[in-house]
This record gives sequence, structure tokens and C-alpha cells, in this order.
Amino acid sequence: MQTVITYYKNLTRWDVKSYLFFSDLFFEQAQRLSEFIKPYKQEISHKEVVSKKYRIISKINFSGELFLREPEEIENYKGKLFLVPTKTIIFSKINAKHGCIFFNSREPFVVSSEYPIFTINDDIDGKFLWLYLRSGQIKNQLGASSAGMAKVRTSQDNFLDLRVKIPPLKIQEKIVSDWRKAQKEAQELNKKADEKEKSVDVVISKELGIANQNNIKRSGVFCINFANLERWDVAYNAKELLTSKKAKYDWIKLKKYCETAQYGYTGSAVEKDTGAKFLRITDLDYSGNYQEENLPFVQISNNDKQKYFLNKNDFVVARTGATAGKCAIIKKHNSDVVFASYLIRFKFTKDIDLTFLEQYLNQGPGKRIVSEIVYSSGQPNINANEIQEIKIPLPPLPKQREIAKKVETIRAEIAEIKGKSDGILEITQKVIGKMLKA
Repeated sequence: MQTVITYYKNLTRWDVKSYLFFSDLFFEQAQRLSEFIKPYKQEISHKEVVSKKYRIISKINFSGELFLREPEEIENYKGKLFLVPTKTIIFSKINAKHGCIFFNSREPFVVSSEYPIFTINDDIDGKFLWLYLRSGQIKNQLGASSAGMAKVRTSQDNFLDLRVKIPPLKIQEKIVSDWRKAQKEAQELNKKADEKEKSVDVVISKELGIANQNNIKRSGVFCINFANLERWDVAYNAKELLTSKKAKYDWIKLKKYCETAQYGYTGSAVEKDTGAKFLRITDLDYSGNYQEENLPFVQISNNDKQKYFLNKNDFVVARTGATAGKCAIIKKHNSDVVFASYLIRFKFTKDIDLTFLEQYLNQGPGKRIVSEIVYSSGQPNINANEIQEIKIPLPPLPKQREIAKKVETIRAEIAEIKGKSDGILEITQKVIGKMLKA
């Protein structure tokens, strides 16, 4: 049991959870946010919005980035609008606890009543306040203050009642400076990582002797020889066009080497320990790694468990949703983990190196072929037959392994670069944390 101690004068609601995250701050002379910001509300007519070319907010994402609607959308907009001047801060009533807070240091724009607006005291750096209000400490408070409501929303009063500890202006500016420097360094490293990821396609394409698919531009109309038509299907023939390029090796359909294809178990994830864990595509990285301790459980009979448990070298593909077409290789046998219905499990003959195949489909020339299939309809999806119909210029097994080794070297370099990027941000966060406690 946890005991929460606070002063009666600081109570604003009879809700223990609301005080779990900041009772310690009271002892460190924490202040209410209302001492540093003030509500601002200036309604503006649609006519004035048009004449001054103000744009309407679309959303603030979880990273605190602002997105605006196109100027012409004002014509169809219904409802009141309010001005957001420069050097003000706003938040989303629905998603403030997820970090949907924005400091406006640019030109004015307009919002609905779903985005309360505040001016900031002169002794507060707006960018610092934006960073601070999106920290884990504040998110915890916002989550607690919204607890128990039918719709989890943050009111203006709840926002103003946040407990904060604001350092002197010089420290605020130092925190912002350090943050900007870390962001710049991390962005430069991530850019290098992105460039290396693009090089995977180039390396595989070069080794297989085919044109880099990313350099092939196709308009809405394309031609294909009648003799090569297998079906009346635009998406299918678009895929065929991509596999009609010359290569060092013959284009062969995957079904020639596929022994079995099986859809996963249809069930719902549960928290209760059932003795069987449930693997979904979101739990996997491209290398087939997953954190077993983070997997949910699933209710499944012993007979079904025998059908769907994972084996080492299972080749799984996501069949629907945002990750449709994503492939991974299961690295270890595990009779306590079954795979979900959004995954398809393939078993291939030993003529195919699975690492090479995964690289080809996830990051190589096969990625665009898969994409043509996945997005051929409104809902992104791909089925077992379509995967088996994919053509690949398959070299001898030793060459496949040679290519796979080259790509794994590049991936290791990418991981090292991303690790440095994450490390820079992590160290900076720790330094900022110490500054806030100083």
C-alpha cells in the first residue's frame, strides 16, 4: 500500500491518484502552472481568417508537431475559431497526456475550442516550457487528472493546476540549447542511417544484376507484351513488369521452393497466464527477434497449440494492416508461443537462404514488388498465394549467403549509428533532468 501525504491547502479534488505523481514536488516548493501562463481567448470571424490568410489547425501529433489545414478549407469549416498569436502555447484536450502540446513561435493561426490557448510570462522560455510540459513527469499528472472521466480529456483548469518546478531563465535557455544541439546531432546520424538503409537495395540489385527498382519510374499507364499476360489484373501485371527486367539469374516463383503455408491462430490477446503466449507482427523486428516477456497470452486448446507453436527458421509474413508484407525469420524454437492470424507462416526448402530472402523482400528489390500487391486495393493486404507467386532471381545458395553477409554488415553499421543517436538523446535527457533538480 502506498501512502500519499499532501497539504490540505493544495487539494483541488478528492482523488488519491491525482496526487501520486507530484506529492514529492510539494516538498520541493513546486508551483502551479497557472503562475506562469494565463488563458487567452480571442474569437475571430471566418471573414477575417480569410482576409488575413490564417490557416486552421489540423492536429498536434504525439511529438508535439503542428499540422495545419489547407487555406481553402476555411470555406467548408463550421464552428467558432480562435486566434493563436505568436509566443503562446496550446494543448489538445483529447491528447494532452500523450504530449500533444505546441508552442507557437511562428506566424499566427486559428483553432477550435478543443485547443485552449495561453500567453507565457516574460521570464519563461516558450521552447523550454514546451519541452517540460511534454516530459514524463507532466504526462503522468495529466493522465491522473483525467482518470475516471467518460472521455479522457484534459480541461483548461486541470492544465493550469499542474504542479511544476521552473528553473531560472538562464537554466531554461541552457536546457533548450542542449536539447537543440542533441536533436541536430541525432538527426544527422539518423540521416546517415537512412542513407545506408537505401544502399541495401542497391547492393542486392547490383549483386543480382538487375536495375535498381527505386530508379524505375512508371506513369499511370504501362505496357506489357500480350504473350506475358497471365491474368486480367492491373496490380498483378504491374508486379510482373518489375520482374521482367534482365538479371544474372532466372526469375523463379517462390512457390517452387515453398513446402507449406499456414495462417496463424485466430484468437484474442489476454493478460491472464494461459500457458501460451501470443506473437503478433508488431512484436517482431525484421530479424525475427521478440521479447517473450512482453508478449500477451492467448486462450488456446492443447491440440491447436501443437499446430501453431513457433519453430526455429519459420518464415513469417504480415498479411494485413500497416505492416502488411513485412517478413521475419523466427530465430528459436518455442512451444509456448503461438503466432496470430495476421501472420502467415512459410516453410521453404533448403535451396533458399532465409536471411537472403528476408533481406530481398524487406529492403531489396522485392520490397517494391510486395508493395504493388499490398496496395492494389483499398485495404493493404497480401495472402499466401500472392506471396508464393512472387518471382525472384535466385542465385546458387553460396551466392545467396554471400549477399546476405554483405547486407548484414550494412545492417550492423545502421544499428551502430542508431545506437549513437539514441545515446546522445538519452545522455541529454539525463543532463536536463539534473538541471531541473538543481
